[in-house]
Amino acid sequence: MKRIILLVLCLLVVTCAYGADTQKLYNKSVTSVVSLKVDTPRGGCIGTGFYALEPDIIVTCYHVVEGATNITAKTSKGNIVSIEGIIDYSEEKDIALLKASSKNSTLLELQANMPTPGTPAYVLGSPKGLDFSFSNGMVSQIRRGKETLIQFTCPVSSGNSGGPLLSEDGKVLGIVAAQFTEGQNLNFAVPSASVFMLNKDNAITKIKRNNYVDNTNFNDSSSEEDIDKAQAHYVLGVRYAQAGLFNEAEKELILALKYSPNKLPVLDKLAICYYITENYHALKFVTETGIKISIEENDTRFLGRFYNNLAESYYNGYKDYVKAIELYQLIIEKYLDNKFWNYDNSVSHKENIFLHIGFCYYDLKDYKTAQKYAEKALILNPNYELAQELLEGCKRQLRRR
Repeated sequence: MKRIILLVLCLLVVTCAYGADTQKLYNKSVTSVVSLKVDTPRGGCIGTGFYALEPDIIVTCYHVVEGATNITAKTSKGNIVSIEGIIDYSEEKDIALLKASSKNSTLLELQANMPTPGTPAYVLGSPKGLDFSFSNGMVSQIRRGKETLIQFTCPVSSGNSGGPLLSEDGKVLGIVAAQFTEGQNLNFAVPSASVFMLNKDNAITKIKRNNYVDNTNFNDSSSEEDIDKAQAHYVLGVRYAQAGLFNEAEKELILALKYSPNKLPVLDKLAICYYITENYHALKFVTETGIKISIEENDTRFLGRFYNNLAESYYNGYKDYVKAIELYQLIIEKYLDNKFWNYDNSVSHKENIFLHIGFCYYDLKDYKTAQKYAEKALILNPNYELAQELLEGCKRQLRRR
């Protein structure tokens, strides 16, 4: 009995110590965090930011402030701070530095090194507009892809974006950026080290209507109001697609086309949505439209992708393998260069095209030709598992003959 009482007392001591530590962390951090109210052409939204680097700099996510016509920040003391403009941002990293009209003497420190899975973590932010909510969890994993992200388990909702993911000692591990709503606690943050890539000494771009948003793809003869609407729906559609919400993305991209019907970037993103959701009839229509506009406007930056998606619609949707081969061969002959795929970096598409042609011939039961294209793909990429599987499948079929 004494042992049980002693154990209970120990647990109470640990719990009290933990509670005291987290309360200290909250009190230490909350004065540096702000709730953001953002006005855009598509309406208002909320987000979170925090003071860092300099007393008049607020860090947040780029998607929170993209297209903003006005931004205000509210501190934990209830003070309203206007945002003068954008100092610097990275759309790829999804981070931005804002210039605040008043200074804050309490800054959060950015942790430069990456946390390890299992590290305790905390989030301060404005989920669903509930300002300065505090939640805890841990770092689940580091996800490395085109952009490195920190996966974490602290509960978050819309409105948390741009807020700090904190360590036990109050350092910022990352900036809360996204979540998968179809799972449980599948949340992601941009590593704090990415903030150091921005130039905090840039001259600010004052917030005016779409002043800092790149509208180069939306400068046709449409009215200024329609251009704004098209851009706003396009941006929201891209964000939905990045979060894996392709049905929502499709709706926004279609609205973008309504206001700016001949825009190739919108058609390109819409094609991706249709491909992933396996709507091959719509994929065929969108890519044929994109090819037609590309040729008419002499804008060839998406042609390789359009032809590739059109070939995919014939292969997967219509089972017309001959037509698919014809389109893949056209890509090899004319549109293999990266400039037709809207890529700036050096990426080889040839191995993928060879593989697709090989699958077409396999389904046509021409296993010898299919084997030839599988081997071509493997010459370019010896570790290409799908090409290896196709090659082995061809060999098995040929041995049966």
